[in-house]
Amino acid sequence: AVIADSEDIFNYLYENGQHWLYPNEQSKELENYFGSKLGRPAYRVLYKYLHEDNEFCKKALLKMYTRHVPFSQKVFMTLLFPSFRSLFKKFMKFDDPDVFQELKSNVAEAFAKVDELLRDGRKYL
Repeated sequence: AVIADSEDIFNYLYENGQHWLYPNEQSKELENYFGSKLGRPAYRVLYKYLHEDNEFCKKALLKMYTRHVPFSQKVFMTLLFPSFRSLFKKFMKFDDPDVFQELKSNVAEAFAKVDELLRDGRKYL
């Protein structure tokens, strides 16, 4: 079985008897909501900024992708990095202003939801 992210991990554990992870239905709904409205969009916004066309970002990304990997992978990634970066930007649709605006709107909406939920005085969701 492939467990791709924390949502999959929590679902797997919950389905295998760890019901304390979601003490009520609202906690499960919030986890799903924030995964789709905050988690993935926030990662994509961050990736967009990391893939900006400046030397600092290029060097930082290359360092990130070649750290703690076998030498052969480091050489491979160093040689193919420009192509990889270009394909990644195209795949993530970073140049589409509508897509980027939607991602930022999702993140803002999620933070507004947190504000709304905490308005009753509680400190935690």
